[in-house]
Amino acid sequence: MAYFAGVISLQQTIERLLNSSHISILPSDREILESTKEMGFSLQRVLRRWDNSRNNIMSERVNSLHEQIRDVAYKLQDALDSHVSNQFLSGSERLADEDFNLLTFSLNSDEVLKQEINNFTDMVKKVEDENDKQDMELSNSLPEEEEDDADSSRIDFGGVESNMVGLSHEFIHVKKALLGYSLSNVFSISGMAGIGKTTLAKKLYQDPEICNYFKCRLWVTIGQKYQFRKMMLGLLAQLDHDVDKIQTEGDEKLGKYLHTSLKGKRFLIVLDDVWNKEVCDELYNYLPNKDKKSPVLLTTRLQQVAKIVPPECHQILRFLDEEESWCLLREKVFGGESCPYRLEEAGKKIALNCDGLPLLIVTVADLLSKAEKTLEYWTKIANGEDKSLFIKANDKISSILLRSYKYLPQEFKACFLYMAVFPSKCMISTSKLFNLWTAEDLCEYSPKEYLDNLISSNVVLVHQDAAIGGSKTCKLHSSFWHVCVKQSWKEKFLNVINSLADSSKEGAISWRRLCIYNNVLFGIKEVYDSLESISGARSLICSGAYHQYPVPICFSLRLLKVLDILSVRFYKFPVEVLKLIHIRYLALTYGGKVPPSISKLWNLEYLIVRQHQSIKFPGHLSYIPVEIWNLQKLRHLQVMGSCLPFLCDASLPNLLKLSDVSVDSCTEEIFKRIPNLQKLGIQIELAPNPDAAEPFSCFDHFSHLEQLQSLKCVIVNPNPARPQLVAPPASVTTFPSGLKKLSLSGFGYPWSYMRVIGKLPCLRVLKLRSYAFRGHKWKVHKSEFPALRYLLLEDLDLVHMTFPYFSGLPKLDTLIIKHCYKLKTIPLKHLSFLKVEVVDSPSIAKYSKRNQDTTFRQFIIVQIHSSWEDGKLKA
Repeated sequence: MAYFAGVISLQQTIERLLNSSHISILPSDREILESTKEMGFSLQRVLRRWDNSRNNIMSERVNSLHEQIRDVAYKLQDALDSHVSNQFLSGSERLADEDFNLLTFSLNSDEVLKQEINNFTDMVKKVEDENDKQDMELSNSLPEEEEDDADSSRIDFGGVESNMVGLSHEFIHVKKALLGYSLSNVFSISGMAGIGKTTLAKKLYQDPEICNYFKCRLWVTIGQKYQFRKMMLGLLAQLDHDVDKIQTEGDEKLGKYLHTSLKGKRFLIVLDDVWNKEVCDELYNYLPNKDKKSPVLLTTRLQQVAKIVPPECHQILRFLDEEESWCLLREKVFGGESCPYRLEEAGKKIALNCDGLPLLIVTVADLLSKAEKTLEYWTKIANGEDKSLFIKANDKISSILLRSYKYLPQEFKACFLYMAVFPSKCMISTSKLFNLWTAEDLCEYSPKEYLDNLISSNVVLVHQDAAIGGSKTCKLHSSFWHVCVKQSWKEKFLNVINSLADSSKEGAISWRRLCIYNNVLFGIKEVYDSLESISGARSLICSGAYHQYPVPICFSLRLLKVLDILSVRFYKFPVEVLKLIHIRYLALTYGGKVPPSISKLWNLEYLIVRQHQSIKFPGHLSYIPVEIWNLQKLRHLQVMGSCLPFLCDASLPNLLKLSDVSVDSCTEEIFKRIPNLQKLGIQIELAPNPDAAEPFSCFDHFSHLEQLQSLKCVIVNPNPARPQLVAPPASVTTFPSGLKKLSLSGFGYPWSYMRVIGKLPCLRVLKLRSYAFRGHKWKVHKSEFPALRYLLLEDLDLVHMTFPYFSGLPKLDTLIIKHCYKLKTIPLKHLSFLKVEVVDSPSIAKYSKRNQDTTFRQFIIVQIHSSWEDGKLKA
């Protein structure tokens, strides 16, 4: 919940204050801040312990303190940041830019700050006292029966067989495994809440062939608060034991009863809604037939639970496709009757808007069945003109989805809630998400681990896998997005503003983060005034459509750490930004020069400056000032086509990513001053007259970037008819030895130059676009590309690709071919376990499909797309 994120953020604020080279702190004040930081660590330990507790009484007491902890942490953080901001603003008014470098932090001059430190100290002591009190009560009390929303003592399917639409392949696969066509005796079904795990398990449980094969079938629902004893009593009750008589027996005795009752029988046990990995292990100890003839089937939302079984015994449920969604909706609305023809088109669109989630489809269908079945009403629902039905449907199922959120460890909850800054059904760049999480102090360690946990818990979905592992883009299902937005507002963590009413909600003054989906709202005085009054806001993010006309932005929110206004075009640099001393993430669209005073923002770590898409400056103008080298905390710099000016004896040791920089910045002097750079993106603009310049090389100095892992070089104005103006890399030593990812576009090199790149020992991803290489034949030689796993070929004139049998591209597992209209052959027969995706390349599409349908179909997965067809689906 937000209270835990508040404590983490406070800790980071104190840590940053203590380590700042721009702030002078008296020894006595430093001691107080160090002590406050230690109290914060103590508070975190207690909160984590409470989070792991499943005790009802403890939970009720803890819940009563959550809001107090959050508010006290927020107020102390506000007081600390306000103190620094006040010092900064008063100092910058008195001193010239070149003299302004050091602030003085003094508790004696700030009574409000001293009081907030005392309040925080008192809260920590209160929490510790409550923790000690609970320890004493728990040690003197008997174990209590935990309440849960799952009933494990009985099984009730409502007297009818479970009706399942779709997932027939998954049903057959699991059924065969249960009937003995597998080497394991434990199977798992996993997926997001509401996707149909229990429905599939019920269908299997009631299947006539399953019933005939397993004379003894047992079903027990586990739930979040797993109790071994409760599970055992639920199983024994179905084996005709008198539960009232054995209620007082010990766990070991109950286990022996189960063992005796099942001995000599062929049985199937279904464990529904499992949240704990230990459930199967503890049950397994008392099963008599530990072989595949008496299997255990479990359903779970958690991948870490499902993966206790081998991959071949783990069934991940998919979302329903468009046709399956419509069939389910139609059946639930009309039953045995047919759908009127006039409603079919709108009905299919309504079903599609459910994004394949059966629980949402059934709930929407229930509401539709009770409403007027007119074309006008259904069309409004389908086109989103009337959102009330989907809002009501998502409200009805939110309690089921909310269980997944509440089960998350505390440190991951804030990261989930933060995803409400992105609009519904938005494809979220994981790199941007990681940057925002980091800038907001939401992660104590690698943000990738936080995302992996959210994905494993099935609250976040992977949309596109990254080429070298992980996720490139992710998303929230529309129903989880609904939960995310409501919960983030409820916990005063973030508020999404999409209308005038959203800006005037109760408790607006306490909002911590603001997300604007409609930039026009800034132009409404009531909205602007409401937002400007939220003095404690830490984030202001404009996530709406691009707005090319100026709108007033609330730059007076002086405690902002994140300001993302890329979707608003600025004609003049907003100098008010230069007063935001706490800003760590700044992203804006502006075509002019950034003022030198940007160097005042010493906390800045992420700076993204994009030009307006229709503006194109000739040559390589530098709109980034030389003072950029003073931003020592800078980690990410994106400057579209601009030069990075050189400053002697300066360096940026923390800079990890430099994007879209002009090739003129690729000098030895500059590269030596960014020694830890891991990702580099270069834009090259060729001279208009090909005779006006000799070929130059952008590859000469990359070897100085010893930490470089990803390199992207793009000629922004390629012309296949022109001679080469960029010399190719001379040798493999041109590149850093650890380079893992290389993307080239527009160079027009002959394929013979590929031999240099093929010698890179660690290269795992290679992307070739827009005539990066030219010629009809690419011959891969023996021992080249030893580590390559991902290859993209896009807009090339290649016709044939060949390499020696069984010795070329030994680790390639993904091949993407786009707009290669001439390409006819690739040696698929000598590649194993390969995924091939073909887009708008008709000749190679036929060739790939033919290879998939023959001898090597078990190794090759072919996906064929047409841009035109994909566009029709999106429309």
